[in-house]
Amino acid sequence: MDINSFEAAITVMITNFDPTSLTPNKIDPSPVGPPDAGRVMQAPDGQENGDRPMELGLCDREMSPVEPRTTLAVAEFIRQLDLDSQYPDEDGDTVLHIIAARGDLQFALLWRGFFQDKFLEQLNEQNHLGQTPLHVAVFTGDLKVTEFLLQNGASVRLQERHGRTPIHIACERGDIYLLRLLIQSISQRGESLQSVLNISDYNGGLNSLLFFIHKNNPVSEGQFGIIDLLLEYGADPGFADESSGKNIVHYIAEQNNVALYNYLFEKYPRDIDWQFPRRDGCRVALEGNAFVFTKPENQEVNQ
Repeated sequence: MDINSFEAAITVMITNFDPTSLTPNKIDPSPVGPPDAGRVMQAPDGQENGDRPMELGLCDREMSPVEPRTTLAVAEFIRQLDLDSQYPDEDGDTVLHIIAARGDLQFALLWRGFFQDKFLEQLNEQNHLGQTPLHVAVFTGDLKVTEFLLQNGASVRLQERHGRTPIHIACERGDIYLLRLLIQSISQRGESLQSVLNISDYNGGLNSLLFFIHKNNPVSEGQFGIIDLLLEYGADPGFADESSGKNIVHYIAEQNNVALYNYLFEKYPRDIDWQFPRRDGCRVALEGNAFVFTKPENQEVNQ
């Protein structure tokens, strides 16, 4: 992703931009989508992963009344950057992908405000890696841009080239605040949380629950709440991967994660099949503080 040329252009824009040329009703930070979408959950102070300083401060600056001036100059200035000739770039990234990579909420507001058709066209466009701007925003951990994209209708179901949805990316990061943000947005749209949380990736066929455990090896006690969150909102505790038929118990055992096993066994004794056989018949049991893998007679155990 070539960000240098974009950053240089935006630096010029920020340097030359006169915020007094805008009246408060010209750049509306409310979403383009349904008016009842509402705001989604924010992380506590000091815990917003990827929260970057606002360079233009359009949302924070109190604009005193000024003599009305045209805002067409701003739109013309953006046009003069000739972004259409540069994007999509050689990686298939659109202007909105670059905005998401930079965490630039201010330019996102300008891009939507003056070029709404282009904004909506790029909102769910996938680059050559299959990533949408939402994938990129979640990957960088930027809560503000992630929220902005969700409020304006970014899809949570689209899968990049490895089959990962934005939920998978948030699980890989182990970021409970991003997950809450995504889950609340899905719920507010009236979409099926169970359906989204159980989309399989293309590398092993893992749903969000198995993907989280697989990518966070070992899962720490401080991350147990993420598993609770996923199970609470519909991740299937009985989900088995497509490659070898392993369920959550096998993934926990492969991490030798006794603490997680005991935590889930106490909290979800009937929701998880603790004797679930892998595709080759292998089962797992915890004996004392050690996991024991057993197979049908005359078969080798291959962990």
